[in-house]
Amino acid sequence: MPLSDEENRILSQIERQFYEHDPGLAEQMATTTVYTDSIRRIKFAIVGFVVGFALVLWSLASSVYVAGAGFVVMLLAVLILEHHLRKVGRAGLADLTSKLRRAQTEGGLRDRFRRGRE
Repeated sequence: MPLSDEENRILSQIERQFYEHDPGLAEQMATTTVYTDSIRRIKFAIVGFVVGFALVLWSLASSVYVAGAGFVVMLLAVLILEHHLRKVGRAGLADLTSKLRRAQTEGGLRDRFRRGRE
């Protein structure tokens, strides 16, 4: 059931007051999605895996215990990564890749070079 003209007017007035009253919260609400937390944890899991892998490579010849700790870090990172990838699912991954593409085209080197020529 569509809103009446009066209801649309009231809704737009509430929205306008919301943006005037707390622009920071309005910006945060506009940029936050359902997948934001899981995507952030996926990024940390990837960094954790890389750190664990580097720790294994760096310490394998000198200390088996430190290499084992690196392996445990890698294992935990993979488990966290898998959990949050399942949570995000295909829709979230599509959202993430579209955001990455948009960020590359909006703030990429192409725009900087184009601005320099103009």
